[in-house]
Amino acid sequence: MELNVKLTKAHKLITLFYVLLPVPILAYMFFYGISFSTILIIFAFFAFFAAIHFFAALGARQGKKWGRLLSRIIGAFMLLGFPIGTAIGIYLLSCTESVWQSSNEVYS
Repeated sequence: MELNVKLTKAHKLITLFYVLLPVPILAYMFFYGISFSTILIIFAFFAFFAAIHFFAALGARQGKKWGRLLSRIIGAFMLLGFPIGTAIGIYLLSCTESVWQSSNEVYS
């Protein structure tokens, strides 16, 4: 059973964004002869944030406390990215605050 559907979908969508966005950027850099180490650093940057959102989605879907905490931390940091990051951060924080479905409640 999937818990916290809205939050899980939001994290999955952001993960997809972090996976697909660097593809044209890295292709452009490769085509114009940017050094491989620079391309690797940019890829690692996007992969890091994609992994964080992936694990947050996994924890939220399972209703784990660490999933809620990780989502709150991500949401708080995203508040700094005005204006789009702020909107996403508010949404993530509102999803963790209002109706959190815990795995303990479902399986007990």
